[in-house]
Amino acid sequence: MAHLQATPSIPTQKSTLPKEVLERLRSRLLEEKRQLITAIARLGGILAPEVRETYGLDWADQGNFKSDHYTNAAQLHFAEGQLDGINHALVLMDQEQYGICTHCHENINPERLEICPATDHCSKSACTPAPTRYVKSRPDVWH
Repeated sequence: MAHLQATPSIPTQKSTLPKEVLERLRSRLLEEKRQLITAIARLGGILAPEVRETYGLDWADQGNFKSDHYTNAAQLHFAEGQLDGINHALVLMDQEQYGICTHCHENINPERLEICPATDHCSKSACTPAPTRYVKSRPDVWH
């Protein structure tokens, strides 16, 4: 399944956030990254093929396995997406461009960064990406 997203442009100006704010947010991002890596490793182990063999062969066990498998796969996909966002935010910090919207190139409100430190866009409706939605008529397409 393909995800269709606009490619963000790279801001050219430097971040104006105070150093202490940047360090606090970097610390939070690194802690979240550590937790996500642990969760991803756990979920990857649960989804490993050899774990499948521990389930019985009756219909109820197979149904439970499929339900658990899809739930764990969705959680893994979500955690990997969060980790990508955190890694992107850390790269922007290293490039001194953290806190600048990748769409309109204006400063992101520091309060927004406190709430969602991995964001790379401001809260203006034109800059906030639309949520990904599944197109029922085309199961292979995501918008």
